Amino acid sequence: MTAASLSEKYEDVKRARRELRAAAASAFAARALAAFSDYLPAKSAGLSKLSAVDEKIFGKCLELTEAYKEITAGFERAERGISSEPVGSILRGVTAVLRSRLSYFDELMAESENPVRTEKNRIAAEAAEEFSPGIAEACENPALAKEALLELCRKAVRAAAARLDNFEKRPALTFYMDFLKNEYGELSTIIKQQILEIEQAEADFSENPEYTPAREALSLLRELYQHMGKDLAEIEEYFTAPASETASPESFDDFLEILDRAGEEAAAISDCGRAELEEALAALKAMYTESVKKRFSEDASKAGAPRAVYHIRKLLADNEAMTDALKAAFLPVTSYFDENGDALRESRNFEIIKGIYDTIKIKTSCMSDNISLLTEISEELTERAGGLPVLSPGEEERLINGGFESFLEEEREEGAPLLSGEPGRVYKAFAEKRGKAHDSLTDAAGRRFAEYKKDYLLFEVSTYEEIMNYSVSKLAGDARASGFYEICARTWQNIEKILKINNIGIIAPKPGELFNGREHEVIMAEKSDVFKKGEIIKLMNSGYKIDGEVAVRANVIAAR
Repeated sequence: MTAASLSEKYEDVKRARRELRAAAASAFAARALAAFSDYLPAKSAGLSKLSAVDEKIFGKCLELTEAYKEITAGFERAERGISSEPVGSILRGVTAVLRSRLSYFDELMAESENPVRTEKNRIAAEAAEEFSPGIAEACENPALAKEALLELCRKAVRAAAARLDNFEKRPALTFYMDFLKNEYGELSTIIKQQILEIEQAEADFSENPEYTPAREALSLLRELYQHMGKDLAEIEEYFTAPASETASPESFDDFLEILDRAGEEAAAISDCGRAELEEALAALKAMYTESVKKRFSEDASKAGAPRAVYHIRKLLADNEAMTDALKAAFLPVTSYFDENGDALRESRNFEIIKGIYDTIKIKTSCMSDNISLLTEISEELTERAGGLPVLSPGEEERLINGGFESFLEEEREEGAPLLSGEPGRVYKAFAEKRGKAHDSLTDAAGRRFAEYKKDYLLFEVSTYEEIMNYSVSKLAGDARASGFYEICARTWQNIEKILKINNIGIIAPKPGELFNGREHEVIMAEKSDVFKKGEIIKLMNSGYKIDGEVAVRANVIAAR
């Protein structure tokens, strides 16, 4: 795939993408402006210090209206049952005042909409209108639109919130607040003057049953007065409180979410050129993928997998050599028995000697099988190494897709070659992945061969040490078995040399050394008058280290 053909297809993509972006930008601008106009009233109201009470003021006026209606109805019922003229006259006067206030209310309440809320929405709409040109201008650059729109939103919200806290801008708010204050004053006068006159006019007002409706209406009037006092005090606190601090930029993240939705809607409705762009993108990606895979293949064929394969082969050779050496170390024992079997039969310990011989024969047979196991491990690891770089289909797809996206986002000069001979971002990522795969495989190989040494070779060594400790030791002093005894002892010496050559250390603590949980394992704890608590009394079986790391802990008896 030539760079020229990629360049031509890339130009097709750029042209189709420009057309689509223009259509999307236009749709996004319309959506963003509508979202801004809807969002601004609620957000600015939330930042206004009066937002918790301003609309309640008109609501209090409505509540007052309903209370006046109930009180006047109570007074009218009371008036028909009161024979005392002074009380009836006063109640008729209170009723006339409340009816007058109700009539005034009816004129004010001609609108069904809360006038304070209407005023707030108007103020927010004016702020939105002032910032609308900036919204349209910001949307001309889709790449920077969101951040610019967010900043415009912050400014507009702050401006609207400041106006909502400015009483000069809130005539409806101040009018209804003053109205409530006046009504509170009227109620205070009625309660302090008219009710006092009723109580003075009729000494038995509080007890006479015919006055019950009047007492209930007056009780409701007093309760209304008390509640209005508390409500007005609360509202006054908001009016006199300092303005709240403007919310931090983080608090406008919800507007960013609105813009995201607007962007999604704009993209969904801007179909102009989308099919052409998708077709051009698909063709370009196919070319790009073919070129990248070709380069991957070339890189892989050049690099191959020498490092991992070399490491595996070296480990295989080392372990084969060690296995052969250990197998050879045991052969003198079986050879000596085969050559001197008749003489050994004269020994009183012949059964022990025969048991040692049989066990060694089994060990040498197992060693031969171990060579086959080594071959299987090596073939498995080498097969994996032959497939390096190790990339699953999903990883390869993610790598190519990520590179393709970066490829599209980069600005390219006219005539600049695409996918040049120098490794790009994708190739570097590929090489890094290949390197990690090599490292992972060599680590896995090290672990597999270390497990082989521990589970197979060191097992044979450890069990031979048990033979030396528990069987061969019984031949000491047996003149007829002295030659066999010496061969077994030399075999253990040869095994120690083989272990040392292969960087395997023997953990063999001496009596009196302190117990070390990392290297020692207590198989028995005994009381002792000679050794202190925690000191090793006897070594039962040696432990082993592979490349300095503990593979098998030594079995010991320790003092308790």
